[in-house]
Amino acid sequence: MHNLYFVVFKNKDGEYNPLLEELKSDKEKENNRLYAHKKLSAEWFCSQNGYGYADWFVIGGRWSGFLTKTLGKTPVRDMDKFNEEMVDLKKRNLKGKELEKELKETNEWICRDTYAPMGYNDDSMIISKELIRGFKGKEESRDNSMIISKELIRGFKKGKEESQDKSDWVKNCEFVEYVGNKKTFRTISSLNKNDIGKVIVVVDYHN
Repeated sequence: MHNLYFVVFKNKDGEYNPLLEELKSDKEKENNRLYAHKKLSAEWFCSQNGYGYADWFVIGGRWSGFLTKTLGKTPVRDMDKFNEEMVDLKKRNLKGKELEKELKETNEWICRDTYAPMGYNDDSMIISKELIRGFKGKEESRDNSMIISKELIRGFKKGKEESQDKSDWVKNCEFVEYVGNKKTFRTISSLNKNDIGKVIVVVDYHN
């Protein structure tokens, strides 16, 4: 089972400035994801021996784009991955309604590499008032945030009426916050104005 998790830590650049965040380079954003990956790799989080939370994890993964969608925006599609999907569809020689269905689902999917160890640029963000509101806001926006693969789209549409309350589900998602060498375990519902300006990174883990 693939689960959603987060890593939170202090923004090394100090006080949060939304205007400066827009000017940050891809390398700076990648460094935040790399830091989170190293922290989880070096500690208790992942083990092949049954200890810890996971036996495997990546940054982003099946939850890549989650933060962008939480803000009510559309994540940038990985066009290389999208083109791979289109080539695969052509090879399968689908026709009629079957082809139409596959094309529709492929176009709904943001098409990202769910096994990329460091994920994508928007898999780490600075926590803002808007992001906290998104986490705690309308249920519909979070439903859309979970549509990552064609398989999830099918499962979501088939079992939506049987699913648990997504509002409670998201609010109860856990994250680990690092302050120096100290770590604290919290849930998304605990995010507040004191967290604005910190970095949050999306993690997909398997257990």
